[in-house]
Amino acid sequence: MITPPAAPGTVTVFEDTEIVVRAIPGAPGHPTLVTFGDYTRRPDQPGFWGASVATALGWPAIGFVARRPNWYPAASVLAAAPIIRARLGGEEAIGYGYSMGGYGALKYGRILGLSAALAISPQASIAPADVPEDRRWHVLHDPVLHAGMRVTAADLAPRAWMVTDPRAPGDGPAASLLAAEGVRLVPAFGLFHGTMALLAGRAPLAEALASLRADDPARLRRLIRARRRNLAAWHAGTGAVLLGRGRETAGTALLDRARQRGLTPYAEAEALGFALHGGAEPVLARLLAVAGLSAEGHAARSFALAGAGRPDLALRAAQAGLAVFPEDPALLTQLGHLLLAEGRAAEAHPALARAHGLHPGDGWILVGLSGALLGLGDAAGAERAARQALALPQAGAFPHFALGNALRALGRPEEAEVAYAAALSLGLESARPLRDSAHQAASRFSARAAALFRRAQAWSALRQDGAGGR
Repeated sequence: MITPPAAPGTVTVFEDTEIVVRAIPGAPGHPTLVTFGDYTRRPDQPGFWGASVATALGWPAIGFVARRPNWYPAASVLAAAPIIRARLGGEEAIGYGYSMGGYGALKYGRILGLSAALAISPQASIAPADVPEDRRWHVLHDPVLHAGMRVTAADLAPRAWMVTDPRAPGDGPAASLLAAEGVRLVPAFGLFHGTMALLAGRAPLAEALASLRADDPARLRRLIRARRRNLAAWHAGTGAVLLGRGRETAGTALLDRARQRGLTPYAEAEALGFALHGGAEPVLARLLAVAGLSAEGHAARSFALAGAGRPDLALRAAQAGLAVFPEDPALLTQLGHLLLAEGRAAEAHPALARAHGLHPGDGWILVGLSGALLGLGDAAGAERAARQALALPQAGAFPHFALGNALRALGRPEEAEVAYAAALSLGLESARPLRDSAHQAASRFSARAAALFRRAQAWSALRQDGAGGR
């Protein structure tokens, strides 16, 4: 059961195991805004993503809400589509969404009968085969649930735009794929994945939607240029990029200005983390010096350092965060996985066990706990933890991989091969050699078992012959 929508006038028009669709009325004469919630929005929150701004505009709105980060599976949206089209009645309707929601607004524009779509930092797909360089969401890809996931020209509303930072890791490759299918790019440089700040509020979104309806991208570009220079996030993102290019004076000045404009320590660490992929020392130095971080900020800094190939600094960053926030599950989990990567299972286990106690329904914690138990010689415990992770919704590839490791240690190569094959089918390429090794071990095991069986049969026959001869 879900929490009933609390916003006045909100009705639920469709729901299944993956999505909930809600609607609110608006003033006559306006188009309908059809929104798709982002990665974090859930049905237990009242209303839906974009409902408040639609109300401020006076527009009727329909909102898709995902029950988990599932990228709006096609089967669910296709089931809802006749109901949505009937409510729209052939009138003008505009899709709108950010990140995962931006993907939904593009992917289902035609099937829902939308007139246009505005996608903010959208994905083109999360399938590893489609976006091998963008590994952010591979673990959430399900080959069955997400079959045919990539956005194509045939999916789009008649007019489809995206506002994205084409230089951002992950978003840049997605923008290239989408542009090739006919989505018009309206670039927003220097904001990385934080482009949503450009259109926050009634007036900016109203101007953006008016630009879209008038098919005037230059008008939207003017809005972006005017808005971004007032955003602390733009100063931070641009400053981080300049630092990465060796322009330390200009980069530092913009980052300092961003802090003066209210940029949080977390947002600064996030911007520097994006720019750190170039490996520039000034970016690294500034990132390490950010003070006043929240627990989430400490975790983000550690993730960024690990992603930049500095596990030593990532480990120190996680430890520094835990010195301030000793009971934070994300930091405990990050510390545990970093220690496991260094082969320090005895130190990783207490951190991961504590994280599991605080957040027992987290699959990534259970995967780490399985690895720690295996490192301590408890293969049976490792198997139990991996199976617990697999029992969670949208488990992904890593629990299968952890299960394969445990089964291999338990001397069950045939079962390990199946587990590794499942991880490989979900995009975890590192499972391939282990699957092949398990297959060879299983074949040898089967051959030995067959030889032993034949020998036992022969021995039994000899004994019977001997008994018959007495």
